Amino acid sequence: MARRVTSFDVAALAGVSQPTVSRALRNLPGTAPETRGKVLRAAAELSYVTSDRGRALSTSSTRRIAVVAAELTNPYYPELVEPLRRELARHGYRTVLVADGDDLVDGSYDGVVLTTTTRHSALPRDLTERGVPHVLANRLLDQPESPGCAIDNHAGMRVVADLLAGLGHTRIGAVHGPVDTSTGRERADGLRAGLRRHGLHLRRAYVRRVPFSHDAGCAATSELLGLDDPPSAIV
Repeated sequence: MARRVTSFDVAALAGVSQPTVSRALRNLPGTAPETRGKVLRAAAELSYVTSDRGRALSTSSTRRIAVVAAELTNPYYPELVEPLRRELARHGYRTVLVADGDDLVDGSYDGVVLTTTTRHSALPRDLTERGVPHVLANRLLDQPESPGCAIDNHAGMRVVADLLAGLGHTRIGAVHGPVDTSTGRERADGLRAGLRRHGLHLRRAYVRRVPFSHDAGCAATSELLGLDDPPSAIV
């Protein structure tokens, strides 16, 4: 089998040092344009492919970001992950989807995006203690010890309550998400608060709490619609 081309081979052909090759291929400051041009031409001539593993060992950087998304059957998450992947790629990072957090603290990733974290998850604290940069997306913790990015679910549901009350609905049903997630809890609380402003409340018989999935939501909605006195509107 042919020997793999290394950065030392590129350096020899370009007539520069191996560190210069590394800097030039990463487009770091301190490399003259003509030198970088020689390195790029030599790399192309040798069909040289950079080694992420070697780069990680020499720079303590993997250029990989883990995105924890355990609910990819939910159509929301592909819509969230794809723009994230494009933006990370624009900055030179590769996106790796993972289903759980078992291997996030071993140095395999430069950072982690958590999209399906529960309110009391221990994973963010583990990442903090190991010094792994991370951020929560679409979820928040009860104790905000990690940075997070989410919409205002509570305010959004108050707007929904205003809409339904304005349309004259009084028998309102709700299919809530899991209570152990910030999104599930905030949406439920926001809906109740919004209805109270109109003198309305959710009857227990009209409330279902299910996992975030199409099938679970469909089944719960069908159950509410099948009641002898069904709600006139369902959130």
